[in-house]
This record gives sequence, structure tokens and C-alpha cells, in this order.
Amino acid sequence: MPQEETLTLLQSTPLFRGVNEEELEKFVTYCKFEQLSVGETIIFNARFRDEIPIVLVTKGCVALHTTTVYGTYKRIVLALVMPTQLVYEFQFLGDPLPESSSIVPIDETDVVSFYPNRFEALIKTQPVIMRNLAQTMMFKQNISNFHLEAVSQTKGGAKIATMLSGFFRLNAWRPPDYDDLRLKQEMQLSIMWSIDLITRYLSCDVRTARGGLVELIKAGLIKVQWFDDELMPIENVSAQDVRDLGRKGGRLHEETYFRISILKPNRLEEYCGG
Repeated sequence: MPQEETLTLLQSTPLFRGVNEEELEKFVTYCKFEQLSVGETIIFNARFRDEIPIVLVTKGCVALHTTTVYGTYKRIVLALVMPTQLVYEFQFLGDPLPESSSIVPIDETDVVSFYPNRFEALIKTQPVIMRNLAQTMMFKQNISNFHLEAVSQTKGGAKIATMLSGFFRLNAWRPPDYDDLRLKQEMQLSIMWSIDLITRYLSCDVRTARGGLVELIKAGLIKVQWFDDELMPIENVSAQDVRDLGRKGGRLHEETYFRISILKPNRLEEYCGG
């Protein structure tokens, strides 16, 4: 991407709001723009602060994977990071990066990355960035609280429904082309889900996630389009195929991709509160 376009992209994000254009033009020369495909795992093996870039998501969504610190060292998804949000900003502020940390795009995703030393130099001349950074981190904390709300649900349908309600409850998650304030029109989500992703994000087992998905489909709250490993649609997937997901001989497995459309978001919200 030309530097002029990257500059315009950064100026449109809350993090760089109010930054002097001339200073930002200099900073852009140290930025790296990347387009990431679904499932393309990015691992940063460096352990020192200035070796790990800060990643700004400008389009799409990434899942931040890591492992639990104690016990079985289970793989989990810490966060779903949407446009205008950052990955690895806590490392910049001195919080050690979890081991085996990686980011995995679950949508066609664009990111801009930059190294902490360059970001710190910009902050020295443009201190407004620290206020912007604090605001983005507070918003990320609000998302984390919402994540805990979804995890704390005991039933699979309620877990998934609460998570999906984030796409109209959280501004950063709301699809940019969805403008139905009454939440009665279908909301199509571009994210490529999998049962594996849902279990890691909602801290549940395959049976709970699979059952919850079936429950929401049967209730007429969502519809699902399934995809193969080449991201081509799988036709004629039945409710029984979903029930058999992950079982021997089944058409679907834990890592099979699918897209969700929320048929009537207002009814999904009622379901969460019921």
C-alpha cells in the first residue's frame, strides 16, 4: 500500500486522532501494511519488548491465541480483535507477552504494524496519543467484561447468543454496513467461525458448542453457511450433520469453517435476557 494511503488509514483510527500530520507522515515510513488471509497464523517468537511489533487491525478480525499459565496449559482465545483495536499494546506497556502467543485472522483482514521504539518516539512529540491509547485500552476492557459475560453462561445456546449479541452491542464489532436501528433485519457476519474457535473463546467443550449452535438454528435465531478447507461452500448440510459434528464418519469437524447470519437481532437479545 502506498504511504499516502497508509497515512489516511491511520488518521481515520482513534489511536492517531489529533496527531500532527507532518509527524504522522514521518511515522508512516516505519509502518508495515499487510493483508492477511483466513487461518494464516502469525507467531512472534521474540521475547523482548522492542522486538515485538504493535499490530493495529484496520479491517476484518483476528483471534488472539495463547495458552493458560497453569494446569494443563490449554490453548485458549483471549480476544477477538476488530478494526481500530490493537494487539500487543500491553507488551509495549511492560506486561510480558504470554508464551505461545499468536494471532489468527478469522476474516479477510488488513493490519498495520509498527515497532514500540518508533511508537514511543512519536508519543514524545505527540503526547495526545497516550490519551488515545488509554481510551482504546478502556474500550478493550469493556469488551473483555462482555467476553466474561458470555463465558459465564452455563448453556451452549446462551453462550453463543450472548457472544453474537456483541455484534450489535459493541460499536467496534457492529458490521459497518448494518444500519437497522430496530435490529429486525438480518445481520450477516463476515467472520469465519469454527467449533474449535468457539470452544477456545467461550471456555466450553465441543458438545456444549455444538448443542448451542443447533439450539439457535432450531429456534430460527441464526442461519449458518458451512465451508470446506478451501473456503468453498458445503451444500445441503442438515441439522443431523451439525449434531454429528466431530463424530466419526461425520461431514463436519471441529475446524470446519462456517459463517453466521443473525436472522433477527432483536429476538436474539430477547433470548439472551430470557
